[in-house]
Amino acid sequence: DSAVLVQGEKGVGKGLFAQILHHEGQRGLKVCESVFCGDKDIEKELWDCDDEKSKLVTCQAGTLIFNEIGSMSMEKQVKLIDILENRRLPDSKISLDVRIMGTSSRDLGKLVEQGEFHPKLFEFLSRSYIYIEPLRRRSEDIELLVDYFLKIECKNQGLLLKNFSPKSLEKLAQYDWPGNIQELKVCVERSVLYNPKAHIIIDLDLE
Repeated sequence: DSAVLVQGEKGVGKGLFAQILHHEGQRGLKVCESVFCGDKDIEKELWDCDDEKSKLVTCQAGTLIFNEIGSMSMEKQVKLIDILENRRLPDSKISLDVRIMGTSSRDLGKLVEQGEFHPKLFEFLSRSYIYIEPLRRRSEDIELLVDYFLKIECKNQGLLLKNFSPKSLEKLAQYDWPGNIQELKVCVERSVLYNPKAHIIIDLDLE
């Protein structure tokens, strides 16, 4: 039931990791939804709506993931922590039972020090803390991820399964992947798209 904060660079898979935590936990058979905190109208999904439309209510007994929670304005943070601490929406009789997870590509601890993130909300979220390493620090994962994305993309395009040549895989392993797993996924998709007839992909232009 504990709140969880998942931090890491953009594209490392924070949202996916949060979903896995939900599905592997005791709430796993219940609803899991997510909201993007950079949305200027996010309050319409949370508290400026009828109770039955609020995601805090629709996720009862389940999990609500706040993606990029560091992009939420301070005014909305104050409102959110008040709701979470009281376990109730404004003017509502429903007691909230929802597990909260937050993801952030920014260091929320530093944002607290800079006065850009509410300390109470940070304390609430970071009861459990997970940091996902960038892809450049776990190059041993690249071949597994490439294999996974290749199978998906070849199936989507109706093609026989392709492979990367050893030199191409070596080139992928040496790249620093500033966009992390999301960038690797796009690279694999484009490689399949640009080589429809080749069973072994050898021509790989990472630029």
